[in-house]
Amino acid sequence: MEIITNRDQQETAQKKVEKLSNGNNSPSPLTAPQIQVCELTTPHEFRQRMEDDVRYGLTLPQRWIPSKYRYDEEGSVLFERIIEQPEYYPAVAENEILAAQSENIMRLTNPDELIELGSGSSKKTRGLIEAMLVTGSCRRYTPIDISEGVIREAGEALTRDYDWLQVQGQVGDYDHDLGRIRRNGRRLFAIFGTTVCNYTSKAECMEFVKKIKAVMTKGDSLLVGIDLLKDVSVIESCYTDQAGANARFKLRVLDILNRGSARLSEAGFQG
Repeated sequence: MEIITNRDQQETAQKKVEKLSNGNNSPSPLTAPQIQVCELTTPHEFRQRMEDDVRYGLTLPQRWIPSKYRYDEEGSVLFERIIEQPEYYPAVAENEILAAQSENIMRLTNPDELIELGSGSSKKTRGLIEAMLVTGSCRRYTPIDISEGVIREAGEALTRDYDWLQVQGQVGDYDHDLGRIRRNGRRLFAIFGTTVCNYTSKAECMEFVKKIKAVMTKGDSLLVGIDLLKDVSVIESCYTDQAGANARFKLRVLDILNRGSARLSEAGFQG
């Protein structure tokens, strides 16, 4: 594994990958490091953004902290427990759709690179990755996540199972850092797990979509998982599971903030 911490090194590593391809998209085993990780933002910059967002959220009439800040390594483990709960229907539905449609998606979009925003464990992405091999569309997967440890672990698991796959992890916040990603031909941007539903208003959601549109160019595609209308009781059950995984996950951000100068008590927040 290579850990790349600046853009010059990232571009040098990318040239190695392109040289290995020899102009051929057909997957084949690689001899160079299969996992490369680049920081899109520095830890200090990310921490400053988080503190600014939290200050703003705690001044609102309905106090609120953005959910993305829960996803450190421990938070990501908690989220994996959530999607394993029987009440969490989005994961089941997405897996069924991807199992049936991944090859069609890859043939339709024909990307040179698959970019996943908020990749986490990348388990749900395996259908698309396997479709890369079947369709010969590409062999480059770029997961973007705020946790470097999560990207490393997911990348190692993927390259053990797919020895032809090149993983180029990007550590950062896709709300801010999309423009820092180096372009590598046609790109398929993928967003799963009802991420777009985490925004608190239609305006915020549309702003996020505009940010993606701003970095997309001719030949790029966007794949989004969006929940359909459900009875309120179904949604409430999904996010208040009996095992309590959701409650622990929602309060995870307090532990992260308290590592710094914050002194936030769980008693003042609802999980």
